[in-house]
Amino acid sequence: MERLDKFSYFYAFMEVWVRTAIHCFYKRVVVRKHFPIPQDKPLVYCSNHQNAFLDALIIAVVTKTQPASLVRADVFKNPIAKKILNAMKMLPVFRMRDGYNSLSNNDGIFATVRSLLQHNGSIIIFPEGNHGERKQLRPLKKGVGRIVLSTLDTSPELDDIEVVPIGLEYSYYENFRSSVMVEFGEPISVKQFLDNYKENEAKGLLSFNSELKDKISSLMLDIQFKDEYFIVHDFLNDHVLKKHTTAADFTKRFELARKLIQEINSWEADNVTRNELEKWWKSHPEWEELTHFPNRSWLKFLTFFCVIPWIIPYFIIHSVATKVTKDSQFVSSLKMAFGMLLVPIWFLILAGISFAFFSGLQLFGVLIGLIFTFWGSLHFWND
Repeated sequence: MERLDKFSYFYAFMEVWVRTAIHCFYKRVVVRKHFPIPQDKPLVYCSNHQNAFLDALIIAVVTKTQPASLVRADVFKNPIAKKILNAMKMLPVFRMRDGYNSLSNNDGIFATVRSLLQHNGSIIIFPEGNHGERKQLRPLKKGVGRIVLSTLDTSPELDDIEVVPIGLEYSYYENFRSSVMVEFGEPISVKQFLDNYKENEAKGLLSFNSELKDKISSLMLDIQFKDEYFIVHDFLNDHVLKKHTTAADFTKRFELARKLIQEINSWEADNVTRNELEKWWKSHPEWEELTHFPNRSWLKFLTFFCVIPWIIPYFIIHSVATKVTKDSQFVSSLKMAFGMLLVPIWFLILAGISFAFFSGLQLFGVLIGLIFTFWGSLHFWND
């Protein structure tokens, strides 16, 4: 494998392809950077993890730094997938379920990550260690802290390592044409924890994790209840997040949902009921404004006819993705991956048929029409 900090033309090509696919798959991708991302230091991007591969792909294309990423090792079993993943600077991480003896392979992977950081590279790591569907930050593993603190401790050439906290949220993580929010927070300077780490490794890791947890939690929708989780989740979906008409509207609703969650998290668990939430919500000044949605059935009617030329690939993509995996967090990742392959192939098939019947300006018009119908079909499926 080439050095991961080097510019990769294949990565650049795939980045354009993936970025195009993401903006087709999602209705809106809202990126908010509250602080400048350092350009002259090694970077570790750390985010909550709800949506399998798509989380890493979305972060990679919006950072524009060609970051490497750590991925569960079982997806590298297929030799073709392994070559593609390696070319995309993805590294396998072995877990207990991969076999106890395989855990020793992580030593070499972590050495590669340290080398990447020593050369001012960047990497995406999900500190929760796995993905989960809940809008809830799970306990952070110690892996990120061990990597960054041990690297800084043993690399005198490094002045610092910056850890960039990220909040990732989806209006519906499984759905085609839903919306996604990517929010970057203030970078964390690792060297502020180095003295504690040298004095007491466990203490240093604990203080680093505490800072990282607070930063990520503040950038996402973190419903902290356990048994009452779905009561709060469904209430927010129905009244705040379910529908939005513009990127600004989605951003406003996201910020309001985060504000409401922070208030609800302070409640006693016994008070978290659907009736209490409904009564409380109706007293909010935003209630009246967010209760009424514009009628957009006319858009469904107009774009329905655009779906007809594309109904076969849509049906195949949906059917295959939902049958291939039982893990709901992988469904949307597979839908987009299959779509990246099948939609261009289907366009070429339709274009080939068009060549058989048309020529000149007529052929040009038909091809433009195909592109237009694909664009219209995307809007038909908006959530």
